[in-house]
Amino acid sequence: MADEGLPRLGWETDARPGETLWDTGARHLLGDAGSFGRILVAGRDDACQGAVLAYPMSTAPDPEKETRADFVPLCRGKQQIAGGWYVDFIACLPEARGAGLGRTLLRAVERLAGEAGAAWIGLLVLDDNHVARALYERQGFDPVGREKLARDRWNVSATHVIPMRKVLPSSVEMHDSSIEL
Repeated sequence: MADEGLPRLGWETDARPGETLWDTGARHLLGDAGSFGRILVAGRDDACQGAVLAYPMSTAPDPEKETRADFVPLCRGKQQIAGGWYVDFIACLPEARGAGLGRTLLRAVERLAGEAGAAWIGLLVLDDNHVARALYERQGFDPVGREKLARDRWNVSATHVIPMRKVLPSSVEMHDSSIEL
């Protein structure tokens, strides 16, 4: 649902013997979220229609230590938004788009991050994902850079990744707000 197939490239490389691609993905996602992050799911009628993974990112991965060319620009982008909470992915099924799920999920992350004392939330968006970028801008995210994609094995039409950041109100203001999920 998210990231234009990029996770698959990493999961294929990191799979343990006997582990399916989805097992590897689950291990990575649960490891990234850690005990402080959250995977939030939104939907209707007991069906998942969208989800977000967000967690504190005090430091970004080091692009100099990254061995996969496709991941280097993403590491550089993450360096520009490290120190707050990171939205690793947010996605809604095509048939659920336009119903406000993305906005609801982002607001829920804002509340969780604010309650955890984060000063901002950061995320990465591909330059050709105009719908997502418009959503992020409407929700108060600002671009803070631009990194050229390597496109070694990752076959996407985008040419750049754009790190975006939203400064959060104080945790007191966040605690007083309410968000209905």
